[in-house]
Amino acid sequence: MSIDLQDSEALDDIKDVIDFYDTKGDGRVRVDQLGTCLRCLDLCPTEAQIAQLSQRWTDPSERLSVENVAPIVKELRKEGVRDRSEAELTGFLGNFDWDNSGFVSSADLRHLLTRCGEPLSGEQYEQLIREERAEDGCVNIAELVRTISGKAERTEERVHREQRREGE
Repeated sequence: MSIDLQDSEALDDIKDVIDFYDTKGDGRVRVDQLGTCLRCLDLCPTEAQIAQLSQRWTDPSERLSVENVAPIVKELRKEGVRDRSEAELTGFLGNFDWDNSGFVSSADLRHLLTRCGEPLSGEQYEQLIREERAEDGCVNIAELVRTISGKAERTEERVHREQRREGE
């Protein structure tokens, strides 16, 4: 599925995301918000891909328009950089469900998410599983997959809400 710069629906989606993150009202977002915008468009680029795609803009506070973001979206969709499906995530995590209980140990999960692939920091890991961890130190795979896939409240949104509460 490619995005044509003439495809008004795709451009409207990009514009909606940019408008949501636009803090100045100029129809643009900062370069350092590119990854967030791409993920809102159901893409799942790695941090390395985002760095490579945004290297043409040297100042992270430089602002990007729909015209800047649309070709990036097109390129990523052409490469097939999409979010993983719930079935794929469940299947992957199921490989670490040693007793077929529907749970994975938090130690195994921590190792996977903080040491493999594009690792999370310890803090990011804790934020992700804060509400998913069972009393016995295991994490419910189905609940975790819902959180990751966006069917539950996003961890990032939860963290921002908690930070606002702490500031009050």
